[in-house]
Amino acid sequence: MPARLVELHERFGDHDARGYHVTAISDDLDYRRAVAEVIEQSLAPAISDLLVDYEPYTAALVLKEAAGDSTVFAHQDGTCNDEDERPGVVVWIPATPLDERAGYLRGLWGSHRYTPGIRSTPPTTAPFQDVRDELLIAEMPPIAVGLGQALLFDSRLVHGSEPNHSGRRRIVGYLRLHPVGVTARHYWWDTEANVVHGYEVDRNFFLTHVWNRAPEQASFTSFVPEEPRQMTIADLRRLRRRSRITPVRWDRREN
Repeated sequence: MPARLVELHERFGDHDARGYHVTAISDDLDYRRAVAEVIEQSLAPAISDLLVDYEPYTAALVLKEAAGDSTVFAHQDGTCNDEDERPGVVVWIPATPLDERAGYLRGLWGSHRYTPGIRSTPPTTAPFQDVRDELLIAEMPPIAVGLGQALLFDSRLVHGSEPNHSGRRRIVGYLRLHPVGVTARHYWWDTEANVVHGYEVDRNFFLTHVWNRAPEQASFTSFVPEEPRQMTIADLRRLRRRSRITPVRWDRREN
């Protein structure tokens, strides 16, 4: 599959792009569909053997060009279903070789348990916004994932990656999984009115949706986002300990 994803980018991709970009916001809808088809069909059999009652929802390529700023700061992906019942699962699949210079994915261990809330597009203020730069380097260990491997993580996990300094394009396949039978959701933040609207959508939503634009259908809920209390690094460490998450060796140190 990695070679097929690289071929798709060679065929459809914007070769003048700089920095970080994803195919989910591409204007070329054929490109979006082709990527989703390859990722979903290639991974569906393996996923069904690993996870019970999960199915593909959306897929995309995540690209970091050799030129331009490609830092992905600490963040959480958007809410796409009712996570009070069961969370989504992200599958992250390198299509080009990764090393520290290309930018490994980094994760904040256990953060899916202690950073709750609905996450919209564009994102409202995160409770770790004030420390996101320090958080990425000091508290989120790199996760080495090679060609032929895939990383699975809870869709609520705080994650990010350093810029690509490898001198070559970094391509990663992204697959979002939903519990079977749940209603897909998309939350859009109207920044002018300061209101988040929630929409029930179908599984093809991200194959045609215009990014940062409200869906055309009526929303099922609307609310004013609260400004969260900003957490410190010490707060996040304390919450991790309370969540009973055992850190990996890289992160096992006195706080």
